[in-house]
Amino acid sequence: MIDLTEEEDELDILLNLRGENFTHTIDIQAHRDSTNNQMTQDIQLEQNPPPSGVFFGFGCFIVLFTLVFVSVLMRTGRMLSTKQGRMEFMGMKQARMLECPTCKEMVAQHELVMHLIVEHDMEAFEAGELAGKVMRRTWSEEE
Repeated sequence: MIDLTEEEDELDILLNLRGENFTHTIDIQAHRDSTNNQMTQDIQLEQNPPPSGVFFGFGCFIVLFTLVFVSVLMRTGRMLSTKQGRMEFMGMKQARMLECPTCKEMVAQHELVMHLIVEHDMEAFEAGELAGKVMRRTWSEEE
């Protein structure tokens, strides 16, 4: 029950019912001839439910998926635009070339230990340590 005065005619009130908001306009003019100073109105609520979080989450997912998809397409296109990129795409990657610390010759990374053992007569353990030092320098340059 709401007590009203003449000043509150045509007043919009906001009703909150079960988490949903409804607006209702008070109309005193239609019921002025009330004998007991009370007015009963049947209120029909026009529901305006709040937007669902599921749709918002789905929208975010679509936007994120689209951005990732476009990014992958751009990277793949950029990679396939060069001969070296096409070779890498097929699984053929050129070996990194390292400089032999003893003779300054350029040797493929996977052949450096063998080169040190065969060409410079090093023990396997020494060749491994020396190759590790050479490779460690390339790792710190990449970071």
